[in-house]
Order: sequence, then structure tokens, then C-alpha cells
Amino acid sequence: MCCRDHDHCENWISALEYKHGMRNYYPSTISHCDCDNQFRSCLMKLKDGTADYVGQAYFNVLKIPCFELEEGEGCVDWNFWLECTESKIMPVAKLVSAAPYQAQAETQSGEGRKRSRKKRKWLGQTHLDAAGQRGRLGTQGGLHYPPPLHFILTTTTL
Repeated sequence: MCCRDHDHCENWISALEYKHGMRNYYPSTISHCDCDNQFRSCLMKLKDGTADYVGQAYFNVLKIPCFELEEGEGCVDWNFWLECTESKIMPVAKLVSAAPYQAQAETQSGEGRKRSRKKRKWLGQTHLDAAGQRGRLGTQGGLHYPPPLHFILTTTTL
């Protein structure tokens, strides 16, 4: 729901688009800071591992900036050589760096991992290892990973 609302933000600038007196040279759309702040709040309210993953990817890894509109001088007409020939006072976009996303405490404490463990137990996902010992599916040397696709296809009945 958060991502959908953010994607439907009314004030944005597409990649390489000129709008609000500024060209967006980023490879992705940038949104008004109000939209990004609502997106951040929505993700934080969910207190979910997936929401934290999305928030950290968007705000901490990609570091997509947002923009604020301020009164300023913006170009409205250009000549053949892309020089500004006419400008006027209008709302102009100013980039603002993305504030870091803080993961929720409940998610960091392992609440999501507990749910996953319970779900795996409920599904009965155990297997016999090479020595014939019963073990948890997807564990080896303390590392957890998803089962290979061929294992799922050969053990699942439809």
C-alpha cells in the first residue's frame, strides 16, 4: 500500500524530464519531499521486515533525493543551442538529500525471524541430510538459504 501511494504522488519529476525549472538527471523519478515523508511514515508504521527492507533500499542504498518548491527564477524558453532566452519567477525545484531510514526496533529484535521459524515448523519443512540425519530445510553450516528449486519440484505434490 505504501509503495502504491508513493507511486501515485501528484508532484514528481521523471528521469531526464525538465519540470519546475530543473532537469532530473537521476535514472529514476524523484518525488516531492512531502510524498517521500509520507512514504517513510507509512513504511515505519507497518513495523515489518519487508517494509524495513524497502525503506532501507530506497532511502539508504539508492539515496534518491526529493525536491521542495521555492520561488525562484526558472527558464521558460530556449534557443536552438539550448541557451535560456526567457525566464520568469516561478516555483523552482530544489533537491533535498534523503534522510536515512531507521529500521523499526521490533523488526531488529527478530520478530520477523520468529514468525518465519514458526511458519517453517508449521509447514513441516525438514529433510534428511547426506548422513541420513533429520535437519531443517535450507541450513548448512549455520547458514540459512532457500531450498533449491529441483528439491521443491520433486517433493511437492500438486
